[in-house]
Amino acid sequence: MKLSSLLIVLTSLAYMGCGGGGSDDSSTNATQDAVQDAADTVNDVADQVEDQVEDQQIEPKFAVDDISNGYYGLIYDQDGKELETDKDQVLLMQDKLINDVLPNLDDEQQKTFSEAQTAFRALKDSEDVDKVLFKNSLIDAMLSNADKSA
Repeated sequence: MKLSSLLIVLTSLAYMGCGGGGSDDSSTNATQDAVQDAADTVNDVADQVEDQVEDQQIEPKFAVDDISNGYYGLIYDQDGKELETDKDQVLLMQDKLINDVLPNLDDEQQKTFSEAQTAFRALKDSEDVDKVLFKNSLIDAMLSNADKSA
């Protein structure tokens, strides 16, 4: 389980190292404000669609066990084939690990971690990098609290 979490953390770091995330500059003139408002509306709709897609629990393209090694922001399988890493892949792998660890927590811990996830999902201004980092922190906390005998 520790190796799986380490590989997911490495995968998420590879994603962030390859240019994942970033911020946009804001502008003050009226035309750019109108463009920004339109972009915000599009982003709000995209966020709603993304939330619906996340709720569908799409399967990752590859499993943590498929990762053999990684360096320079890339990861590879045991045959040396590069495994494509993007935010969706990282988030799905993180979700799978969270679901795998959850049964090793007592009822109160499960409730606490589920509430934390719900509260984070309610934040509308979170970037993809924020999601990856939040889930890394959540996984670390869950593993620290998980029943070590399981």
